[in-house]
Amino acid sequence: MKTLFIPAKAKYDFKELKNLDKMPKKLGLVTTIQYVDELPKIKKYLEGKGKLVEIGGQILGCNVKNAEKIKEKVDAFLYIGSGHFHPGALIDLGKDIFLSNGEKVVFKKRKGMLSKFYASKNIGVIVSLKKGQLHMDWAENLKKKYKDKNIYIFVCDTLDYNQLENFPFIECWVNTACPRIADDIAVLNYEDIK
Repeated sequence: MKTLFIPAKAKYDFKELKNLDKMPKKLGLVTTIQYVDELPKIKKYLEGKGKLVEIGGQILGCNVKNAEKIKEKVDAFLYIGSGHFHPGALIDLGKDIFLSNGEKVVFKKRKGMLSKFYASKNIGVIVSLKKGQLHMDWAENLKKKYKDKNIYIFVCDTLDYNQLENFPFIECWVNTACPRIADDIAVLNYEDIK
């Protein structure tokens, strides 16, 4: 099936920027594609309010390379947009994350999942067929490295979380697909094992 991407652009309403006084002085601006063209205007506005601003640019829920490039120059990231999905990918960069409405985003890291992996005998590895998420090599690496475990590979195009319940013998699930799946269900991301 051919895919056609049509970028949708939006104008940013500066009235949505709130609680700037509660944010650090050095901010990294990140957003999704619809507001990328607005970032220079937002930077100028914020600098007029006394902030030092670096433009990171577009991020996705699974790709924050643009934010990584500026992380050493900023104290926090300011996400222009709505929702928690895309800014949630910034958590591993070790900086505070703010939404444009002034909310400081708090994400709880998954504790105990790595211990569960080491204590489990039967491991289910989720592999996606989606472009950019196909990591069968990671699943094979786990099989080679952890020979004392029974590693079962589950291949899917679209993951239905409810279907995982059909495999009650799996003690721990390892995700090699979109790392954000770990935000929704109790899985350990492959990157956390490496």
